[in-house]
Parts: sequence; C-alpha cells; structure tokens
Amino acid sequence: MGAPQHLADAQAITDRTTTLVKNDAGLLPLARGPRKVLIAGWGAGTTQSMAAALAVRGATTQVLESGTTPSSTAIATAVASAQEADLVVVSTNNAYAVDAATGQPTTGAAAQTSLVRALLATGRPVVVAAMRNPYDVASFPEAPTVLDTYGYTAAQLESLVRVVFGEVNPAGRLPVSIPEPDGTGELYPFGHGLGY
Repeated sequence: MGAPQHLADAQAITDRTTTLVKNDAGLLPLARGPRKVLIAGWGAGTTQSMAAALAVRGATTQVLESGTTPSSTAIATAVASAQEADLVVVSTNNAYAVDAATGQPTTGAAAQTSLVRALLATGRPVVVAAMRNPYDVASFPEAPTVLDTYGYTAAQLESLVRVVFGEVNPAGRLPVSIPEPDGTGELYPFGHGLGY
C-alpha cells in the first residue's frame, strides 16, 4: 500500500480511464505554456489539485470553487473572472440528477448547469470535467469540450490534466449510454469515447 511501483501502476491504469466525450472545437490537446486559467465549479480539493497540475504545465491559475449548488453570486463572480482568462476549466459532480417526485433537475444539478452555461456564454474556451457522473453532459449538451473522470482521486485528477495536455491519449470509453436531455433517445452510446 503506497509503494512507489504500486502508485505508478495505479496511475498507468487510471491514465486509460479518462473519457473524452466531446472535442467539437478541437480545443484539446493543449500545448504547455503560459496561459491564465480559471478553475471553477465543484470540489475544494478537486479544484485546487487541478490548479496545481495546470501550474506545473505553465498556467497561472485562479480557483473559484462553488460546491454542488453554486449561488447566483458565485456564478456571476465566475463569469466576471472568466473574462480575464485564456481558458476555463469547470468541474461538475452529479449535474444530471433528477428529483424522483417531480421529474425535474435537483437544485444542485440545475445550479451546476447554470454555472456551466453561463461560462460557455462568455465565449472563452471552456473545458467541462464531469468528476463523478458521466450523465452530466446531458445537462449541457451544447458544451463543445467535455471529459469524464468517474471520480476525483489524485490519480484521476492527474490523468485528467495529462489528457488535456495530450500527455496521454484519451482511451476511456463510456460505461453507459447517455440519454438525450429529455431522458429519451441516446445522446452518446455505450462505449463512446474520442482519442487524439
């Protein structure tokens, strides 16, 4: 447990799990080098870890963590900060959750979707990283760049950044099919995943 070779093996395995769901604008992979990056969205440790990994690759980072239910103030702050950024990375966690009683998105899912859409509306390049739930993309199908990590361990966050910079080819595939936003049809089939 914690042996260097075991950790290296775990990272190598994890490097093959990150799924590039969408790369419609051809934004990825990024080249290393100086750029201003806003890291917004869910996860205090998650956003800080992404910032540290991006900084190693030359980025100057700003972190605006907003939890699973970002407030309108947090969304407005993120939008204002995005105007000064060269790139925005926004993490989500269960942004495609539906209340069983009403059939409507939960408060947290709706708020995370509002954050993603507000950041997309800035016109800045945005990378959406779904940290847990591969279904998140159904909440914001218009996002041109989406990755799934299926978790937020240190190895998964490192793999995410390695994929973003093309240090590893994204090899992960969806373990489920993703429905259309209205819950019908299929947005992405089981086994979908892009590479470089």
